[in-house]
Amino acid sequence: MTSPIFFIPTHGSWSGGGKGVLNNYRHAASRHSQISFDQGDIDVINRNYPNSTAGWSRPFILAPQNARPWEGPTLGLKEKAKVSALRLASEVAMHRAKGVVRVGGSIPVRGRSHSSLLPNPLDPDFEEQVRGIEESPSPSSEPYILSLGSINSYRGIEDLLGGYRSYLDGGGALPLRIVGGGQPHYLARINELARELPTVTISTRGVSRREALTFLHHATAAVLPSHVEASPFSLLEALAVQHNVIASDITGHHDIVPADVPAPTWYSHSDPRALGEALASAKAGSGLPLTPLADEGWREQLRVDWGDRLMKMLGDLSAESVHD
Repeated sequence: MTSPIFFIPTHGSWSGGGKGVLNNYRHAASRHSQISFDQGDIDVINRNYPNSTAGWSRPFILAPQNARPWEGPTLGLKEKAKVSALRLASEVAMHRAKGVVRVGGSIPVRGRSHSSLLPNPLDPDFEEQVRGIEESPSPSSEPYILSLGSINSYRGIEDLLGGYRSYLDGGGALPLRIVGGGQPHYLARINELARELPTVTISTRGVSRREALTFLHHATAAVLPSHVEASPFSLLEALAVQHNVIASDITGHHDIVPADVPAPTWYSHSDPRALGEALASAKAGSGLPLTPLADEGWREQLRVDWGDRLMKMLGDLSAESVHD
């Protein structure tokens, strides 16, 4: 019986994380001839639902990359309606799919979901962007704490500011830099809260991946405060270049940390004091952190293993289609 060819659609716009996912599929395709970017028997949709009419009509395996439809706060009726619509489309697609690859436990089990998870590894482009980062000049003449990423309602920036206030109340003095774009209504809310904290600066200009890694590497500590993530490259990037990574205690963060990699310092959104204490305990490091993720060869092996597991999962999920 002929094995199916798995086609990876790339049309449409992609976030930075989405581009990283496609890079990993290209890496897998270089080792597995059943993965194609030209044509195939079964589409592998790395979105929450097909973004074209043709995509819905073809057989597909779904690999949702966004857990937002099922978890996290929303701000205002417009955002609630948008998230509800995304959830409906995601649920329909998961039940229509030949199978579902879950990148993390925050993606719920729906339809014919595979029993294993497939968290994202760092993609090959990371190797180009991180090279020589330890010799790069710092973007600041003074030490700083960093939170880098989109500024949206699910990102937990209010909780970050609460924890930072606790840090200041306990005698901390380092400034907090928040870097990332976001929705205007939420940015206005965060700017209003930040006015009471003069040592907080918010920058909404776009930064390249190299710039982001430079910001991360030279910070005294990096905080990832999200309420919900599916399988975020941002945490892996931080762990690979930063000595002091502090992350919200959520499923998506736990799932993506590879075995044998020291976990970040976890904190709960309901406990700003714990975040303040973690910030106070952070001491600036030098060079790259002592973690397997700082080793290029180790990261490459993670990608190889990921591609092998991907093929096993696609084979399992397509078995019914092949018999059809």
